[in-house]
Amino acid sequence: SGYETNSVSIEIASFFLDHYDLILSYVNEVREGLKYLKTEFDKINIEYNGGNTGNFIYINMNDSAKSMKIVDKLRGENIYVRGSWPIPYDTGFSVTGAPFEIMEIFYNNFYRILRSLPE
Repeated sequence: SGYETNSVSIEIASFFLDHYDLILSYVNEVREGLKYLKTEFDKINIEYNGGNTGNFIYINMNDSAKSMKIVDKLRGENIYVRGSWPIPYDTGFSVTGAPFEIMEIFYNNFYRILRSLPE
């Protein structure tokens, strides 16, 4: 089945096809952001998967209640991540990759929230 579009969408798509270097540049920025995030997670022994061939990373907190608290507290900071995964993935959440500056904001908020939770 087809999808409806409009002239604005077509012009935007046309622009990016003509300036594909902008897309490649952004993809590289997202890769750098995910690399930073994985490095920080390694430092504090947080388990994660992904971020190599896709544009997201799954963060395993090994505890569904803890994961839900983190997702809720991040939402309170206007940071939206994907939680509420079905079992057995309910113990974590996923984060869409972004450039370093955005990943740094995410990580700083995540780390602050993590430290505020009871052990």
